[in-house]
Amino acid sequence: MQQDLRFAFRQLLKNPAFSIVAVLTLALAIGANCAIFSAIDAVLLHPLPYPDPDRLVFVGEDLKHFDLHKIPASRPEVNDYRKMVTSFSAIGAADHDTSFTLTGKGDPEMLPGMRITASVFSMLGVRPIIGGLFTSDAEQAGKNRVVVISEGLWKRRFGGDSSIIGRSIQINRESYTVAGVIQPILQFRFAGDVWMPLAFTSGDFAASSRGNQYLDVIGRLKPGVTIAQANAEFQTITRRMMSQYPDFYKPEFGYSLEVYPLAEKAAGDLKTPLVVLIGAVAMVMLIACVNVAGDTIVTWATGLDPTAFDPPTGEPAPDEASPALVPISINLKSSTTGAQMTVPAAYAGLAPNFIGLDQINVQLPANAPTGSVILQMENLSNLLGNAVVIGIQ
Repeated sequence: MQQDLRFAFRQLLKNPAFSIVAVLTLALAIGANCAIFSAIDAVLLHPLPYPDPDRLVFVGEDLKHFDLHKIPASRPEVNDYRKMVTSFSAIGAADHDTSFTLTGKGDPEMLPGMRITASVFSMLGVRPIIGGLFTSDAEQAGKNRVVVISEGLWKRRFGGDSSIIGRSIQINRESYTVAGVIQPILQFRFAGDVWMPLAFTSGDFAASSRGNQYLDVIGRLKPGVTIAQANAEFQTITRRMMSQYPDFYKPEFGYSLEVYPLAEKAAGDLKTPLVVLIGAVAMVMLIACVNVAGDTIVTWATGLDPTAFDPPTGEPAPDEASPALVPISINLKSSTTGAQMTVPAAYAGLAPNFIGLDQINVQLPANAPTGSVILQMENLSNLLGNAVVIGIQ
């Protein structure tokens, strides 16, 4: 093994241009594969850094007649789900379509964030660094002027001052009391710098509000409950909704409620493009390996440079090569007199411009046998291949 490695290293140094091209080709292909696989690993394989992520689900509405799927919920629907669902240990909602501007001390700053129900924190296993989290009481109008901020915002804007808890900050020109600071565990659709209570009023549950669907509904399955069982329960809820609100949920629309893994929601529309990309870069890797392997076979298997349009001549592979790279000779034997001799091959390798065709170049000496001569390739006294009879004058 060491002898082979030393020989390979010497051959790489012998032809630096080829070596550099081969290394760069493989490096680009490997780099592309690593980059795409890292994205797939983060988004598809391990997308949710929350406790028991397999039990986290989201609820979507389907209107199959219009080919619409995973539609968010309205405020009245969230209220209905809370009352009807028994397969979830917790259920919550999030409003992502919200913008926040922090003002006051320093320059105004646009902040990513959302309004969520208090149950979202417990479902995702969020714990505060300092302070606390708002509770379900904050989901009432007039009690919702509290905010939880990220560790990054706390350090960046407030210098990591622990006295921020209980202080008021200005967001969207309104005053909010800071309840707590949390670590950046909230990722994907729940990532942000500020989280506020999603407050409900009695007017939010009016029938006219059912068409205003913009809330993501998430839940945590009870221990032992499967997604299939949860879906069975939501089919029952579908029928109840159609019975209670026939003017809004019509069977001809193909209305139904479905439960999906939250990981599927986190991946969003990236799943198909990422799968296509990994297939594409895998093909690039295959092409790169085939190209480098083909050039390497032509270059190193014979001890000569790659074949050109006119086959070159030169010395065979060196003696210290491994058995796969030893010199090749041609054994010549007269069919009539039995005289024989061995002639070294000047070139042995792939024939230029002919895929799969081997070529051997031999320069016959003046004292070579004449007449009918049996020709056979020889490798360290081991006869290789079929014998060929040729005529030499």
